[in-house]
Amino acid sequence: MGLSDAREGAGWFHDETVRVDAGAHAVDRYLEVPRALGLPVPAGAEVEFPLAAGSRPQGWPDLAGEVVVVHPYSRGEGKSLGGAELAALLAALDPAPVVLVGAAGSEQAAASWPGRVTNLINRTSLAELIWCLREARWVVSVDSGPMHMAAAVNPNTLGLHTWTDPRKVGPYPPQARVWKAGRICHRHELSPHECLETRRIDTAAAAEVGRWVRGQLAASGGQR
Repeated sequence: MGLSDAREGAGWFHDETVRVDAGAHAVDRYLEVPRALGLPVPAGAEVEFPLAAGSRPQGWPDLAGEVVVVHPYSRGEGKSLGGAELAALLAALDPAPVVLVGAAGSEQAAASWPGRVTNLINRTSLAELIWCLREARWVVSVDSGPMHMAAAVNPNTLGLHTWTDPRKVGPYPPQARVWKAGRICHRHELSPHECLETRRIDTAAAAEVGRWVRGQLAASGGQR
């Protein structure tokens, strides 16, 4: 059994095909399979993604509720932040404490940042990564698996999309925000034209993201 928009010729091997809207969000498309099997499936905001609580990693700063977690790297082409862009984002977040997470090359893992930035690149297990994403006041992540994990456990998640379409692959929970085509909003607020636009995150855009998150921190007064 598989979806009607299966790729790489997978449809040739299906005994049964589930019809889906190719323009729908990936979560909604995949949920059509259990629905086709007659299983009860929640809809929209009722969909939840329970993840384990995880465990606190060594090196996490002792600043409960204050930390912004930044996940800057992805294996996807054109999704990661460059060094200059990440530096601009971190500078704009000042004075908020920041924890960098994720997987990257040895150069990024060994990079030195200001004292308020804790570099945990390549230094967390999966359980520890989930804990970090859940504990953060805000999570800023490039389009990646950890972005979706963050949205599952933390309503204060901002996904950064350069060429991907947030309507199809953006963070699913309605509270999450996305950066796309130069603006920050909920994915359903984007126009089709914006979703098809490819725009890299340069230093100016990275600084804008940092200032926006800093404004959210100030407005919330420490509350999610």
